[in-house]
Amino acid sequence: MQVFTVSLNYILYGVSLFAAIMLFCSKRAWKEWFWLKVAIFGIGYVAVLVSLAVIYVYAEAPGWLDYVNYSLAGYSIEVFMLFMFKERKTKLVYNVFAGSLVRFAAGKIIGAVFTFHPFPSDIGRFFITAAFVGVTYIPTYFFFARHIAQDAEFKPSVREVVFIFVLSMILLPSAFLEPILFKESEIAYVYLIAIEIVTGFGILGFQYMIHTNAVNMLSVVREGEISKRRVEQYENFRGVIEVMNHKVHDLKHQIRHLAEKHEVSEEVLHGLEGVVTDYEAFVRTGNETLDTVLTEKKFYCISKKIDVKCMVDGPAFSFLSVEDMNALFGNLLDNAIEYLVTAEEENRRLHVSSSRSDFFLKLSVENYFSGELILDDKGFPVTNKEDKLMHGYGTKSIARIAEKYGGNAAFRVEDGLFKAQVIFPVGA
Repeated sequence: MQVFTVSLNYILYGVSLFAAIMLFCSKRAWKEWFWLKVAIFGIGYVAVLVSLAVIYVYAEAPGWLDYVNYSLAGYSIEVFMLFMFKERKTKLVYNVFAGSLVRFAAGKIIGAVFTFHPFPSDIGRFFITAAFVGVTYIPTYFFFARHIAQDAEFKPSVREVVFIFVLSMILLPSAFLEPILFKESEIAYVYLIAIEIVTGFGILGFQYMIHTNAVNMLSVVREGEISKRRVEQYENFRGVIEVMNHKVHDLKHQIRHLAEKHEVSEEVLHGLEGVVTDYEAFVRTGNETLDTVLTEKKFYCISKKIDVKCMVDGPAFSFLSVEDMNALFGNLLDNAIEYLVTAEEENRRLHVSSSRSDFFLKLSVENYFSGELILDDKGFPVTNKEDKLMHGYGTKSIARIAEKYGGNAAFRVEDGLFKAQVIFPVGA
């Protein structure tokens, strides 16, 4: 019976460590025949652990061998995981350390529980251990691990992984000191466990900071690349606008000439005049940069049968740099257009406007919206795209530009309209 109990504890430790590391690993990185390989490894793994349990029980081995057996059970799982994923090695090592820290902290929580509430039954201890492991893993997955697993772009550096390794090597060996240094003192033992739990989650928190910093850096890089492309498109399109202005000016004279000679029907002339009038009315905001940005978006909207109304005081936004103006208006309009092209044609309406008071300048972009708007904890709309980490830069860029000039951005749904508003402080 003792061999069975010891074997069961070894297996539980190995399986729970495997599960902890798996929390951080993405399915997309699984190698071919993943679960078959896991099954084959599992059979051999159980055989080895049972053998270790037999040696420990019947060979009257010293107590420290039990800790060595646990270490072998853990290290073999970690090494196995490194060969089971098509991931960058630093990311795999990062995941292994994160999973090991979660399992370590869970084990210490269980140790603290057993110190105050000992269970005479080994089977009872087994189930209590399994329950506490699950309780620890669930919040860890939802608050941290799933973000790592879903982030295909995250690639920790060698330096970061080495630093995590050093921190872990300071913490993890402390488990071997417990029976040696604190065997006679229950208070000191509980105190050490508390320090280990806090330190374990502290290192895990540091790993979370590494990931968060990487996400923020990637966001800045992506926004920079998008902003650069927008400026290049603006420069190219500005030249097109200048040519079109000349062409439209000439076309007005030609239409007048045709009307005087009555060489075409009144219906054709009226249609041509309408096209010219619509074009001229749209591009005039009083700000050349803004005219170009809005004209480009208007042409795209026309092709998608989106009705655009624009009443913007262009000179009021002259304090924005060319890059920021392109990014701000481009992102606001792109977000609206991206939704409207999926809507019914009769609902494709987009309204861009600005207003100014003595102290504030407000920019509003409103579009038809059907459905429920979900905002994250920072007030940004949550994308409904599968790869959430690869999207959402638009609204964050809008907010960042607003904050850069001392303002703020807000997003809401009201009366069947999605409303994005940006407010800048201005002098009286």
